[in-house]
Amino acid sequence: MISQPNKRIMVKGRSDVIQDFGEWDHFGSNETFFEFTESWFRECCRVLKSSGWMYIFFDRKKVGYFDLFLAKKYDMKSKTVFAWLKSNPCPSIRKSNWLSASEFVWVGCKHRGRIRNFLSHKEMYNYIITPNKAAYGETIHPAEKPRKVIERFIRAGSDVGDVVLDPFMGSGTTAVVCKSLNRKYIGFESNPQFYKIALDRIAKTKTETQ
Repeated sequence: MISQPNKRIMVKGRSDVIQDFGEWDHFGSNETFFEFTESWFRECCRVLKSSGWMYIFFDRKKVGYFDLFLAKKYDMKSKTVFAWLKSNPCPSIRKSNWLSASEFVWVGCKHRGRIRNFLSHKEMYNYIITPNKAAYGETIHPAEKPRKVIERFIRAGSDVGDVVLDPFMGSGTTAVVCKSLNRKYIGFESNPQFYKIALDRIAKTKTETQ
């Protein structure tokens, strides 16, 4: 699971909606941003097993970058763009635009494999409706993802005992879900505070009995 948050939106010299969630948002240019994106995408493709699945939370304005360039270059089959629809979007004070009530996830598979576990048809819609962090948040991480969304991906894309990689672990939601669903996991997080939060959450998570 890979998450790349958005930027801060500026209106007439003031911020209207804060979407700058941390130091990972700051790039000097689009060229630098795309170079960084390709570097981690290439490595994820390298270690991903054949027929393995990849889920990437990404900026809606740039999510097409994977279909147009990276997927073909690294032999990934683009499957869909999954939408997380937020039932409680932040209200608009200025009322100058549509409410930001969605996030998008690029979904791909290595070597054109099929979905590992086709769930119920309703669970296989390429969208999910669930609240934003204001309703489910467990940590101070500004981009913490809901367990419900991550669980859907892991249940469909992996089997019990499989290893799930999250190169941007954040507060550890992927690892927490993996542990609860009897999957193994590997995660990376450079922020010491979030790393500690992730360890604490993992330690408190119980594994589901089969």
